[in-house]
Amino acid sequence: MLNKVAGLGGLFAQKAEHPLLDPRELRRVLNELPKDNAFKALDEIAGWLESLLATQDASPEQIFPVLTQLDDLARPHLRRMTREYLNTSRQSRSEEKRLWSINAGVWHLLAKNYEHCLSGLSDKGKSGEQIKAVLPMLCTRLIGAQAAVMKWGQFHYGPTPGTLWREMGHALLSAEAAGVASKVISLGGSGNLSSAQQEFNKVMAFHAASLDSLLPHEIELAERLIEHFLPHFVFTNTFGHDSVYWVDLCLGQPPLRLAQMPKEARSSQRFFKPGLAHDEICGLLGRLEQGNDM
Repeated sequence: MLNKVAGLGGLFAQKAEHPLLDPRELRRVLNELPKDNAFKALDEIAGWLESLLATQDASPEQIFPVLTQLDDLARPHLRRMTREYLNTSRQSRSEEKRLWSINAGVWHLLAKNYEHCLSGLSDKGKSGEQIKAVLPMLCTRLIGAQAAVMKWGQFHYGPTPGTLWREMGHALLSAEAAGVASKVISLGGSGNLSSAQQEFNKVMAFHAASLDSLLPHEIELAERLIEHFLPHFVFTNTFGHDSVYWVDLCLGQPPLRLAQMPKEARSSQRFFKPGLAHDEICGLLGRLEQGNDM
């Protein structure tokens, strides 16, 4: 995947800064990314994302704008490659692995870079206003990228690492502490709007849906339905009699059914319930049974 930047180690040994931190070089690299070859474009973006993780000489404030531009450019290619992965019939095993690897790999690198930025912002010396200005976008993108990592892992029916839940929980707690968890931001330049809280609510519903036995295209459809009904699900720090799952944002463990109650109440615990989504889903099923389109 990273053939394009295999020799960057020597470059970083000679220069104090990453080449993409130079605005002119950044524009050149972004402009020269392939427009009509999604795989090649993602391969090059993955190389640059890995190189950003390797550099130690840049601050999160310097890296984050570069990271978001790479993210924005990657998203249309990721959507195209996802469609190819889901819709190409009778793929060879090697082709399926190739498509899975590039999609899962780019999302993993985006998530790790966002996590690196969030950890760096927590260092001493950063003012509250500096952090607050960046956190809505950073935390929303971080949780969304980790959710994509989870989905691609689900396509191969693999377990979700506990570190993923810990990192998403840390991002949401950071956004809550700054008072920006519900602040809606634009994602990817495509008109998509979300917030850190919405992204975590979405991944809670994804986990609660128990998609283990579904095929990849069915998992993709389930994710779209979750997003459609998302405003009706309830994610709160208050336990209710109709809550069905709970999670501790400080722990590296997935949400648990409320058949297993928390041993003690903690401020980092959050609770999930279907809310009005159940009635809305039943309504959709009724319309489909009557022959109506979705």
